[in-house]
Amino acid sequence: MEAKEVIHKIETVFAGVPRSTTSLRQFVLTDKKGSSKTITDEEWEAAGRNRGDLCWEDITDEELEECECMLAHMEAAEFRYFLPAYLRYAVKNAHKSFYDNVILGSTIFCITPESKDPGLNAYTLNQLSLLNETQKMPSR
Repeated sequence: MEAKEVIHKIETVFAGVPRSTTSLRQFVLTDKKGSSKTITDEEWEAAGRNRGDLCWEDITDEELEECECMLAHMEAAEFRYFLPAYLRYAVKNAHKSFYDNVILGSTIFCITPESKDPGLNAYTLNQLSLLNETQKMPSR
């Protein structure tokens, strides 16, 4: 399948996925400051206000590159919302090396259940739990 066809399939099977209440920039903020519990209400609100997506299709490659891959931090509903934007990005950038493209490698890692670590496997399966069968296997 050509990249254009794969992207069209992603757009089709993920059309209408409910918007996440948490923005990518809020995930970045949590990633940077969450463990220290120093995120102020003002920072959190600003990170949420500065989003340009009304639906996942509005998420630009530039925003993904700026925020990098936050999929690992997401619960199932947020994962389902942001995943198609990351998948679309991965398809468009599949020609790049994993070493040159952190988003590509991280996206693949986040959709691949880990067989050697039961805890990580359970976490990944939970993230994937809201995907319907067509979203899990779009070629069927």
